[in-house]
Amino acid sequence: PSYVELSDRKIQEWAVKSGLWKPKSSWKSSNDKPEYNFGLQHMDDFSIHRCLNAITTAIPRNYVVMEVKQNLTQAERKANLKRFKSRSFKTVAQVVMGEPPNDFKAKVQKRLLDDKQAKAEAEWKMRKVERERKKAIAQRKKEVAEKKAAAEAKKKEEEEKKKAEDAKKKAEAEKKKEEKKDDKAAAEEKKEEKKEEAAKETAAPAPASAAEPESQTFEELRILEQLADVHEDVTKDEIRFLEELAGGKKTGLFKMREAGKRLRERIESEFKAMRQREKALLTNIDNTKQKISELEQ
Repeated sequence: PSYVELSDRKIQEWAVKSGLWKPKSSWKSSNDKPEYNFGLQHMDDFSIHRCLNAITTAIPRNYVVMEVKQNLTQAERKANLKRFKSRSFKTVAQVVMGEPPNDFKAKVQKRLLDDKQAKAEAEWKMRKVERERKKAIAQRKKEVAEKKAAAEAKKKEEEEKKKAEDAKKKAEAEKKKEEKKDDKAAAEEKKEEKKEEAAKETAAPAPASAAEPESQTFEELRILEQLADVHEDVTKDEIRFLEELAGGKKTGLFKMREAGKRLRERIESEFKAMRQREKALLTNIDNTKQKISELEQ
């Protein structure tokens, strides 16, 4: 162009083209008076602006002073005109008023629309990125929760399995203990039976005589009466015989031996029956414990 624009906007444009970097301006900035935010002392304190104003008066060019506010105020307008009093300069004031042409309006509208579209696309992209980020976070939380639940389920299953194994071992130990106890009881019972059989074979009936103490006869009578209370099949002859013996009446030696033998046989029979009932009871207890253990498993 045949003119040179003198404005802060043009100075900043020259600086950027020269390689200086300018960050994004704040909301206070405008096209008429943009901010100097280069981070350089001689740029930000308007030293470059004052230097340019000083040399333009000595170099004749077609200058356009693009200062809206300064050209509208009287004092600042006079100060700008004093700078160009040389014969090399001719001052011309141009005022643009009225509605702009259609092509200018279309150009401005297109730029505004492009800016608005770019801003909307940027916001949409940001929302999309945020949605994807939230979705990824939710997916990650879900995976962590599933892994935690699986680990807890596995731990619970292992604990239950361990408890079942411990219960099984405990039941087996109890069973072995009961079996040992039963074996011990059976061995003792067998031992007692052998002792009783040996005593029965080696024992000889004592001869009855008038010199036997009456206390032994009374003790046998008491035992027989106790057995008679439990079993009704005890003969009356046996009781009467012992009563006669306790009363001092004379009986034959054969009768005394027979009565003692029958008494001893009945006592042994009752003892064996008690042993058998005890064994049957222990067997029932073992069977009941085994059924309870099976139900618990």
